[in-house]
Amino acid sequence: MISSWWYARRYLSKRQRLVVAFLLIVVAVSVFVAFNFAYYYEVSYRNARTRELYSRLIKVFFEEYIVESNLTAVGELDGVKKYYPMIANTYMAHHEDKSGYVPVEFCDRELVVELLKQLSFSLDPKGVIYAGYLVALKLDLREGEKLSFGPFSGVVGCVLPYTGSLLDTVLFVDLSVYIDYAGSEANVSYNGLYIFLISRDYEDSVVNALYERYRVRYISSPSRVAEWVEKSNRLQLLSSMFFSFLALLMGLGIIILMVYREYEGRKRELSILSALGAKTNTIISALLIPLYIALFSGLLVGSILTFFLVIPYYHLFVYGYYRLFGINTYVATFFSVGLTLLVMLLATVLVIKRKVKGLRPMEFLRAEL
Repeated sequence: MISSWWYARRYLSKRQRLVVAFLLIVVAVSVFVAFNFAYYYEVSYRNARTRELYSRLIKVFFEEYIVESNLTAVGELDGVKKYYPMIANTYMAHHEDKSGYVPVEFCDRELVVELLKQLSFSLDPKGVIYAGYLVALKLDLREGEKLSFGPFSGVVGCVLPYTGSLLDTVLFVDLSVYIDYAGSEANVSYNGLYIFLISRDYEDSVVNALYERYRVRYISSPSRVAEWVEKSNRLQLLSSMFFSFLALLMGLGIIILMVYREYEGRKRELSILSALGAKTNTIISALLIPLYIALFSGLLVGSILTFFLVIPYYHLFVYGYYRLFGINTYVATFFSVGLTLLVMLLATVLVIKRKVKGLRPMEFLRAEL
């Protein structure tokens, strides 16, 4: 083992450019693979939390605005625990030098508390404007700052915690803001509902009753959300696997080509070492130790670059705001990328072992003489 390290140190000192090239290739492959895996794990996490949110929740969007008196029948449906009318629209929101379209839902404050409770969050939101985490991130919002959207404006009372669900993408506004704008509660009509079920067993009967009584544009129910989650994860997985596999193939091909050229260039030196009594495993280790160093260094550097530079700036370029993913996403991504790079290294190791074990030092030296 000591001799392997001695040979490896000499190899590193003599072939610094090659080792640096290995390192850069591993970093590039790590960045590409980590980017795809990180997105897959983040989408999977978000979808899992969204499924949890909708485990006993039905969200309804109507084709027309309906007065509250015509919605009371919903509370009488078998299986309905409670329901909350809401007004859903998309507005251009402005905060200082930031702006963008955001989905806005005017609803009872109690609904926000109930939605967070569904995801095991205990929070008493203050004020009348409650910004979802990603909305606040997009507009650089903080509690106590003024926000305007459409004909409305007000002070942000609460930035909701990061839930990893679709809840993060909505700007919730207390219904009193819309009532003040409309002049009185009698002038308010609703185009959506949140319905909490006693259990998921009542989903079909409640959904069918809603379609029979109202002109429904869309319904998000537990089963529909589950289907959407499954489809979204499948598409994300296939996309991530394709691009990651492509990056691995390119990286593996370049590394094997470089290793092969290095072997051919040092064939005479390796034959002399073998003829002088150096063990085959010692020669192999001397070649592999620099690759191991390049692999783990490249994995670490590539992951850090992806997590804290590529992903945030990708969001800034595409969506207009910085964003970091959750720690669970980064941990899963790091181990997944490490595993795929290890497989890539094993393939390279097999090539090296096959070539080194095929050395015939005496025949090579006779040919040299």
